[in-house]
Amino acid sequence: NKYFEFLSLKEKDPTNSEADTAVLSNYKSSRAYMKKLKYMITLDE
Repeated sequence: NKYFEFLSLKEKDPTNSEADTAVLSNYKSSRAYMKKLKYMITLDE
């Protein structure tokens, strides 16, 4: 999953602007997806 890849990249390297850019560029198109993902994560916990 791309989003989790970016999250782990950010954890390893908080200054990783490539991850930031990718997250930002995908943010608007994936907002609905992210809501679904957060819902799935909530169910997971």
